[in-house]
Order: sequence, then structure tokens, then C-alpha cells
Amino acid sequence: MADLTPYLEELLTLRGSDLHLKVGASPHVRVNGRLVALDSPPLLASDLEAVTLAVVPPHRHRDLTDSGDIDFALGIAGLGRFRVHALRQRGSYGLVVRHVPPGIPPWDELGLPDGVRRLAESTSGLIVLASPSGSGKTTTAASLLDYVNETRTASIATIEQPIEFLHRDKHSIVSQREVGSDTPSFAAAMASVGRLDADVIMLSDLPDVPTVEAALSAAATGRLVLATMPTATVAATVARLVEMFPLARRLVARQMLSLGLRGVVCQRLLERADGMGRTPAVEVLVSTPRSAELLASPDSGSADLERVMSEGHYYGMQTLDQSLIELCREGRVDVQEVLAAASSPEEMRTSLFASGVRLA
Repeated sequence: MADLTPYLEELLTLRGSDLHLKVGASPHVRVNGRLVALDSPPLLASDLEAVTLAVVPPHRHRDLTDSGDIDFALGIAGLGRFRVHALRQRGSYGLVVRHVPPGIPPWDELGLPDGVRRLAESTSGLIVLASPSGSGKTTTAASLLDYVNETRTASIATIEQPIEFLHRDKHSIVSQREVGSDTPSFAAAMASVGRLDADVIMLSDLPDVPTVEAALSAAATGRLVLATMPTATVAATVARLVEMFPLARRLVARQMLSLGLRGVVCQRLLERADGMGRTPAVEVLVSTPRSAELLASPDSGSADLERVMSEGHYYGMQTLDQSLIELCREGRVDVQEVLAAASSPEEMRTSLFASGVRLA
């Protein structure tokens, strides 16, 4: 394997999202959420090591050796931009390469509920965009940031690992910093973000307590902060943010969230009924007096947040199940796909029937 180019060309031909390269296995491409093996022989350790060391930026070789895995962006003329995760496993190298679509998708094309757009119009507070890996949170964050860029005059600063979508100045001015290249860490970048005079800050991760504290502090002092997290539900996102803090500080963490959190958006991508790609099912929590009270209370749980979301349509809130039912009623996603995504398939079956959906 001389280089990545032939495999990346196949990735693009198949309209796939990710390329997986592992020693002893044929290359695989993820297409519409499913892995497909390419018609290629298993990869040799020597070949994969050569291509890994060729694509990893020279200044990141030591990081890969020390930590065992790194993320970075890769641009190839004629093919586009890619996010690369390089790792060591069982003494050999591996690569997972994600295609970054050219340009930023317009907000109206994402299929997100209106409540998410209303969050994007906030001028302060922390908005967390969450989803499992490969479920579109990075694209949603880029599109939301582009919406801000187009609709207001602001100073926007991003801190990313790595930089995937490139933002040009529109009505706003945008600076983009990459962790590992432009700054040593998210926390270090947040420590100096005030000197950038930023009105809007975007973080591609909230990896540690100092970063979370800095994000909430910025949100509480009049800045809009967007951040992504690899969590699957609103309740899991809130729990993760709280549990990052030491036990003795979790009540303080809850108070900070209740004051600074503007909203949480969790999404997952489902295969469309017409076979034309995937569409998002979305769960939305918006800050209201009631939701802030729940965030502050150590006695509240996921069921309490679910209840607030299910009853908060006026504020733009909805649960994942409500989103799934609506997708099914509109014919955008078939019943079996909805049942597979539901937390309780039997309860979802009952809800679909009550909503007038015909069950096979």
C-alpha cells in the first residue's frame, strides 16, 4: 500500500463516511452507517506503518508514540479534507479516516427541529451538541456556527481537535485554533480566549474539568459557547458533565450548569425510508426555570428530564421518542428503524399505534 489515495477514492465513490484500515483485515468503508469490506487483500503491518507515518504531520509523530493515538486533519488536492485518527494496537498501526464534506451544509438542509435554530439565536450560554461517534454532531456544530456567522456581527473563536470544516468570514470574523498544533490543550486555549475578544466560542470537545469550568464561566459572562460531546442522550450528557467533577464539587457543578447551560441537543442518524441517506432523530433540552431547577438538584434523574422535555414543546423541547414517532408518521423513517432506535421498543410500538402508524 503505497499511499491512502486509492482507498480514499473508493471511499468517495461509494459515498462513504469513514475508511477503516487495520493490519490483517481488508479495508472497510462505512456507507449509510454500515461497514462494507472493499475488494482488497488484507493489509500488511509494514505497509500500514509506512502510510501512517507518511500522513501523520512530522510534529505529531512524538505525540503518536507517547499517547498511542492522535487526531489530525488531512487535505488532499482533488479529493478534499479528511479527519484522521491514527492509533497503535497490538504493536501495529491503524487508521480511521473520515471524509469531511466540502462546504458547510445549509441549516435548512440538516432536518433539525426549529427549537435547535432558536438555540442558535441565543447570545449567551452553553449549548452542548451531543451524539455517538458518526452521528453528525460535528456537521451540526459547523452548520450552527455558520448560521451565527451569517446572521450576526460577532467575533467567533473555535478550538478544535482537529479542524474539520473551514469557516470564512461572513458577517462575523472567525479564528480557528487546532489543539496539538496551535495550542497544547483545550484548557490552555480557553485560558486565553478572553484576550481574543470572542463573542462566540466553539469547542469540539469538553475533555476535562478546567475546560468545562472555563466554558461555563464564559457562558455566564455573556458569551455564547457551543461544544460537542460523544454522549447519546440529554440525560447522559448532563450526567457526564456532573460526574467529571470530584464528588465534593458536584453540587457546585450542578449549580454552574443550572446557571450557564442554555440547552442540550442530542441526535442520532437513521436510515431514510427511501434509501437516500440518513436523517436525524433529535432530542432537545432548553433552559427554563423548571429545567434549571432539575439541573441544580442532585435528587433529579433522567425520568425528570424526560418529563420536562416531553412537556416543553412551547420552548422547542422534545424527547427522542417524540422525534422518532414524528419521523415515522411523516414516512421519512420506517417502523423497524424506529423500533431499533427506541430505548423501549415495546413502549414505542404502543406509542406508534396510538399515533395512527400502521405496524406490520
